[in-house]
Amino acid sequence: MKNLLGKMSILVLSFVAILFLQGCSKDSSKDILWSFKTDAAIMSSPVILDNNIIFGNNAKTVYSVDLKTHEEKWKFKTDNIINSDIVISEKNVIVSTPNTCYLLDASTGKEIWHYTSKLDVKERIDTYDYHSPAAVNYKDLIIFTSKAGTIYGINKTDGKLVWEYKESNCSEITTTPSLQGDVLCFGDSKGNCFAMDLNTQKTILNKSMGSKMVHASFIYKDYVYFSGRDAKMVAYSLKDGSEKWSFSDEEGSWLTADMIVKDDIIYVGGSDNHKVYSFKYDSGDKVSKFIGTVSIFSKPVIKDNILYFADGDVYSSSSGHIFGYDINNDKKKVFEFEVKKPIYTTPIIVDDTIYFGSTDGSLYAIKATTK
Repeated sequence: MKNLLGKMSILVLSFVAILFLQGCSKDSSKDILWSFKTDAAIMSSPVILDNNIIFGNNAKTVYSVDLKTHEEKWKFKTDNIINSDIVISEKNVIVSTPNTCYLLDASTGKEIWHYTSKLDVKERIDTYDYHSPAAVNYKDLIIFTSKAGTIYGINKTDGKLVWEYKESNCSEITTTPSLQGDVLCFGDSKGNCFAMDLNTQKTILNKSMGSKMVHASFIYKDYVYFSGRDAKMVAYSLKDGSEKWSFSDEEGSWLTADMIVKDDIIYVGGSDNHKVYSFKYDSGDKVSKFIGTVSIFSKPVIKDNILYFADGDVYSSSSGHIFGYDINNDKKKVFEFEVKKPIYTTPIIVDDTIYFGSTDGSLYAIKATTK
């Protein structure tokens, strides 16, 4: 009898435990509005133009998907993986691969022109080099950054090269350049940080923040910011090039995500620390931190005072999440969504829908319902 009671107790406890775990686990599938499957990982952050969402994948293909029908409108094959953000240029889109810049008609997917660098370019510098630089619109030019370390000014109309720029100590360029006025900033794989005047193609800042890869560059007001694998973020003055402040991560984590700013607060995400930090732009005083689950390699976004960011497990490739935090209400977590593969793209939020691509090869549209 004692044995029977013992076995029954174990069964009851096991049943209760199962119910408890089921109640605690998050079923994100119910939040999926629709998805679109491709044949390779999506590392390219999408854009929305004229009710279509456009993105690229690692099978060298650009897709346009109709937001109403959720069906493919067109696709275009490029020369290499597409792991840079798609950029809108009027009614066209700019697609960058590690060595080629394409201008496509956004409504048809037809190529208008392409420009290919003559340099030898690696697809990826190492295992954790998830993104190539995206192009930048500048007046009547498209600024294309080859991963080999050269920046090209290309005529928007005909795709002809207008000028090229190469700093002598610049290695592979690893950040999407940030543009403010005529000033462009970028970083390289050896820890070098640059700013240049696009009017004159002259260097106005050439600094080193260490010896490891720079992952993010950003300009705001009179400051230029860089962060990366030296586990720190540095702010320089654009007026005189002096260092204004720096932050070193106490966990030694890389600071890997592109930066954004809202209300004079700079936000940047990290890898092994699983956090997004916020700082006062001028002093570097840390304002807050927002906790993810795994590494953060994509830019956060803010909509209606909710900070959204994506993460991905770089070691086992077993999970990815979208988190939302209220930046005003005690930094409370108000949103969480999980998929089974890492997310290295920046989410887009339109109305009550979040769009993002995952390394499982799918583009997702999910409900942005906060709690």
